[in-house]
Amino acid sequence: MKCWGLLLSFCLLFSALQGVASSDSLKPLKDTLSRIKNSTITRFDLEKKVVSELMGTEKTYKGRAYMSGNLMRLETDAPDKSWIIYDGKILWIVNFPDPQLGGSTQVLKGILKEKDKDKMLLTELLAKGRILESFDIKRTANDAGVSTYLATPKDKKFNLKSVTLVVKNQDQELKRLDYVDDVGNKTSLNILAEKIQAEARPDLFKFKPEKGDQVSHL
Repeated sequence: MKCWGLLLSFCLLFSALQGVASSDSLKPLKDTLSRIKNSTITRFDLEKKVVSELMGTEKTYKGRAYMSGNLMRLETDAPDKSWIIYDGKILWIVNFPDPQLGGSTQVLKGILKEKDKDKMLLTELLAKGRILESFDIKRTANDAGVSTYLATPKDKKFNLKSVTLVVKNQDQELKRLDYVDDVGNKTSLNILAEKIQAEARPDLFKFKPEKGDQVSHL
């Protein structure tokens, strides 16, 4: 469950328009998503905060996300080191041991079926731009060159109540992404830096377990 929670969160960052907002008010968002979609690789340095209504807890994670089409790599540094890598077919979830405690690296391997790809929110909503066709969107603020959008899903398959996106109009940069899931948990993704990389790096989205890793199947 923890792994899918991480996947859901970072995996909200990659698809029209049928929302209630006008095309002019959506232009900064559409331009931003088009920039991400058409780039060779987009890198986001992230700080993620998850507030659980049910458990009454709050957790913060720091790391990086890389997107290229439907390919994704998420690296978390703190509080625990982990990788989530999707090569378009196989999903790898890699949890590294605590350096002070030692132990084996835990690896989960799974092949995503078509019905499960909606869990890849980062690629599905941002890189593929599906948020433009699968959500009703309206701009709720436009201040100091920054637009804020509220998106509500048309289909329950995303298991989300709402998504909020903040974009920098002129630079076409995504600055923040928040979402509330169907049980009321709130996840906030604060984008500390965004970088478009022109050079293809196919190895970035591949993974091979090392000797000694404990591999299980999803």
